Amino acid sequence: SASFETAGEIVEMGELATRVLGVLGADASAVVRPPMDPDAPADDYLGDPAAVRALAVRAGITPAPLDEQIAVTAKWLHAEGVA
Repeated sequence: SASFETAGEIVEMGELATRVLGVLGADASAVVRPPMDPDAPADDYLGDPAAVRALAVRAGITPAPLDEQIAVTAKWLHAEGVA
């Protein structure tokens, strides 16, 4: 099974979008989320922190904080001509 790095943070998608725009120096006021529906079924996603830590130890790396991951990913996407 795959393991995903979430920088050890639980981040709601609207909050993540706001952080991405903030890290990139863009206007975060464009992020609009509908009100939460307490009756809607749970739709949670969180990486497996234990699996990510084990992978990092085996690879000899330290996972970067989320804002740093956002900046590095944006820089890579830009270099690839994707964004």
